Amino acid sequence: MITSQQELTRDMIFYSVCVSDFEKLDFKNDALAGVRANYFNSNHRPQADDTDILLDDVSYKLSYKMSKNQPLSWKVTKNLRPYQSVKRETGGIYCVRYYTENATVYKKQFFDSSHLWIRTEYFDKSIEGERLCTVSPKKIDDVIVIEKITFSNNRKVGSETLFPSDKNSDGNSAALVYSNNGMIWYDSSFVPKYSVKEESKENTVSEPKPSRFELEADKFLPDYSPENPIDLSSLEYLEDTFKEPQPQITAYDRIEKILEEAHKTNKNLFGQIIENTCVEIADEETELLDDSEELTEDNMAESKAEISEKTQQASDTEEHTEESETTQEVREDIVKAEEEKKSDAVVSTTSGNYKYFGAVDENGLRTGRGRTVSPSGITAYDGEYAQGKRDGFGVFYYKNGDINYVGEWAQNRRSGAGVGYRTSDGTMHIGKWDSNTPCGYGARFNKDGTFLDVADYTNGKKNGKCISLDENGNFYISIWENGKKISEHIIEW
Repeated sequence: MITSQQELTRDMIFYSVCVSDFEKLDFKNDALAGVRANYFNSNHRPQADDTDILLDDVSYKLSYKMSKNQPLSWKVTKNLRPYQSVKRETGGIYCVRYYTENATVYKKQFFDSSHLWIRTEYFDKSIEGERLCTVSPKKIDDVIVIEKITFSNNRKVGSETLFPSDKNSDGNSAALVYSNNGMIWYDSSFVPKYSVKEESKENTVSEPKPSRFELEADKFLPDYSPENPIDLSSLEYLEDTFKEPQPQITAYDRIEKILEEAHKTNKNLFGQIIENTCVEIADEETELLDDSEELTEDNMAESKAEISEKTQQASDTEEHTEESETTQEVREDIVKAEEEKKSDAVVSTTSGNYKYFGAVDENGLRTGRGRTVSPSGITAYDGEYAQGKRDGFGVFYYKNGDINYVGEWAQNRRSGAGVGYRTSDGTMHIGKWDSNTPCGYGARFNKDGTFLDVADYTNGKKNGKCISLDENGNFYISIWENGKKISEHIIEW
C-alpha cells in the first residue's frame, strides 16, 4: 500500500529549497526557482533572457540561459556587483552562489548535469567559508526525505532527517520545498507513526518494529554474579585515535581552492584587502565564451603563431595592455583615480573601460599588485604589474571568469613556471612557459586530476621524450620531433 508521504514525493523534482534557520520560507523572490519550474514543466525547453527584475522591491539585472545537457548560465547583479552567480564544478556539476552586500558567499546550491538538485549549503554571512548547514535529498522507504547536517567550525556537530507533509501543521516547519508536486513542508516531527490495525475484533496498536541492535542472553558472561564481579582495576582508557575520513581531493580541486581568493572583490590574489573594490568576478557566463581553444600545449601540431592567435581569441584579453603588432589599434589611456571614484584607475580600450584596483606609479601606470576588471564586471587579470604590463605572478581569466593561466609573467607574456587551463576538455598543463608557449619539461592532467603525460617542449611543441599513461595503466615511452611522434614503446603494467 502506498503511503501518503510516498505519494506526495513520487517522481518529485526539486525546484528550490528553503531552510527556516537561515531564510524565510517563501519563494516569491526566488527567480531561479521560477526559471527551473518553467524548464521542467515545458519538457526541458531552453530558457533564456536578459532583463531587469525586482527582488524585495530592489531592481537587479538578470541574465540567464538554461538548456538540456548544458550547465546553467546565471547572473544576477546590482550596479555590477554580484547578487547571484554560477561556478562550474567537475563532472558536469555546477553551483549557484548567493552573495551578501560585502561579496561574502552565504549560500550555495548544487545541481547535476541534468539540472537536478544535489544539495544546498549555508554559510556564516560575516565569516567567509564558515559552513553552518547542509541539506540534501535522500530516499527512505520510497519517501524522499531531506537530510539536514549542522556544522560548527566546519566540523559536523549534528544531523536530523526531515520528512514531508502537505501541511505546515505546527507553523514552524524546518524547511519548505517548491517542486513539481507543489509546495511541500519538511520537518522531523513529520516522521511516520506506526499504523493501527485490527486484530480479532479489537483495535490494537501494532508492536514496534524490532531494533536492529538486539541483545541475546547467551552473549553475556555465564559466570557473572554479584559475588563474582568483573575486575575493572586493571582496565586502561584507549586513546582516541579515530580520525574522520578526509574526502578525496584531486590536484585540480587543490589548485581551484588555492585560487579561490582571486575571485573575491575585497581581496587580491595575495590575500590583501584592496580599497574601493566594487565589482565581483566569480561568474560563469558560458554564452560569453569564445569557441576557440586555450593557448596551452595540447594541440602540438599548431605553430607558435597559431597558438598566439588562439590566445587572443580565447582569453578576456586586456587589449589595452599589449602595444604589439596584434593590438596596434588599442589605445591605452590610464586615468587617475580622482576621475573614477570607485577604482584606482581606468583603462580605456576599443571594447570599453576596464577598471583597475591596486597600486599605480607616479605616472598612473599599474605597478605592483592589483586587479583589472572587464566592462562586464569579470576579472581579466589579478596579480603583479610593472609599468602597466603583467609582470610577476598573477592569474589570467577567460571571458566567462574561468581560470586561463596562473603563474609567472614577463612583459604581458606567460614566462616562467605556470599552469594553463583548457576550457574545452578541462585539462591543464603544469610546467615552464616562454613567451606564451610551453617550454622544457611539462606535465598534463585531465580535469579530475588524472595524470596524462609528461614531455619535453620546444616552442610549444613536443620535442624529445614523452611518457604517457593510458586508462589501463600502461605506460608509453615515445620520441617526438617538432610536434610529431616518430617512435613509441609500450610497457604493460
